[in-house]
Amino acid sequence: AYMDADDPLRRLGFMGGGTVDPLSRLGFGYGGRVKEFDGGTVKKALSAIANVRPKVEGFFFNKLFDDKAKANLGFSKDESIYEWVNNIGKDRYSKDSQIYGEQDAARHAALAWTSNQATYLKNTLNKELEKREKNDKYGGAMDLANNAIGAKLSAKNKAEAEQQIYKLIEENKLQYMNPEERKIANQKYLEDQYGVRVMEK
Repeated sequence: AYMDADDPLRRLGFMGGGTVDPLSRLGFGYGGRVKEFDGGTVKKALSAIANVRPKVEGFFFNKLFDDKAKANLGFSKDESIYEWVNNIGKDRYSKDSQIYGEQDAARHAALAWTSNQATYLKNTLNKELEKREKNDKYGGAMDLANNAIGAKLSAKNKAEAEQQIYKLIEENKLQYMNPEERKIANQKYLEDQYGVRVMEK
């Protein structure tokens, strides 16, 4: 919602601290439907965005790490750091936790941990991440708090990072909303950003 297509760093956002799938964010599939976006052509266009956007974001994000940095973090040369960040906790937490929930918290901590060890443009990247979160008045403060904690992880590699992040969630040291809170927050975010209202099925 607040990304500049001409600036690759701004394309690294998780969009309001949550999903990388515009269809889910707009109410298609799980959670309801968007009355204003019920046309087949629009749905096809959004599906195309959903398929392409992660690949573009991942390309730029992974370019910020050289092979040595990736190896130090426990990634192989061909492995995608972006995909690891984006998928952390998906097999552990519920699907609806991807926005303002446990999986969102895990993703932000992982994002901050990896970003803090980028080979190139680390300071610029961290500033852009902070700027992006401040635009989300519902989950931005929560995401910034999780980013700050993630940046201080003592993990030496991705396996240790995962263990530490999951433990932080179990001990309620990362911030996230309960199902009802995130449902309300996400609906308000959609109304503010897109002028649409998610209708319950």
